[in-house]
Amino acid sequence: MTTLLFVEVKTRKSDLWGAPDEAITLEKSKNIIDASAAYIKLFRLEHLELRYDSISIIGTPDTSHTIEHKENVISLLDKFQYYERKRKSSQYKKNNGTWGSMRWGRGY
Repeated sequence: MTTLLFVEVKTRKSDLWGAPDEAITLEKSKNIIDASAAYIKLFRLEHLELRYDSISIIGTPDTSHTIEHKENVISLLDKFQYYERKRKSSQYKKNNGTWGSMRWGRGY
């Protein structure tokens, strides 16, 4: 069967602040899933299998660089987890105050 591949490409000059693909948060995953769903619907590609990959590039064209390809970095579960955290966050704000501007990243 044919696979439709969506790839998120992230770059960094160095890995001092972490790998580029670590910047793919739950919110970013949700946006990618939503955009891919619109694309699939627009072009009637529901019959294809899906895969979400990432390509991380560390370095610059003028210096040495590394390129890493990871398969299946986003799952449809990410979208569910995003909404679940958003729901819990709104309940917290209603009941106990506010968390302020909290960023949701992988592993929280």
